[in-house]
Amino acid sequence: MRLRTIILVGLAMAGVYALTAARNHTEAEDAFDFAWKVGHARGAELLHPHHLAYLPAMRTLCAAASALAGRPVRAHPVLAAAGAACAAGTVVLFALLLGGPLGAGRGRAWAAAAGLAFSYCFCSDAAAAEIYTPMLLF
Repeated sequence: MRLRTIILVGLAMAGVYALTAARNHTEAEDAFDFAWKVGHARGAELLHPHHLAYLPAMRTLCAAASALAGRPVRAHPVLAAAGAACAAGTVVLFALLLGGPLGAGRGRAWAAAAGLAFSYCFCSDAAAAEIYTPMLLF
């Protein structure tokens, strides 16, 4: 599969995840805590004991988004967009690994990736401002 096609599939998946993100945030205590810390915490407060790199990386991403926008941006939407992008990247990487080194064949690999991409659990967390999808990708 050509690189351009792979990139387009990844971008399309990120768009789908971002546009279909759950609006129910009743189980998102961590997401709001992460977003607050990214926007307000200083020094050691950014170092979560279970995932040391996530909050500093998201702080850097928010700073880049603010610089591009020319104004401060809220952290929660940036974290959710990062989650959607990582979810899309995970689906594409999964298909490439199955179809390449694991030898499943291109058709089977993309069918399996579609199963992952549209499974209820994966879709429900794909654009959450949580660590789940970035963790899957990396």
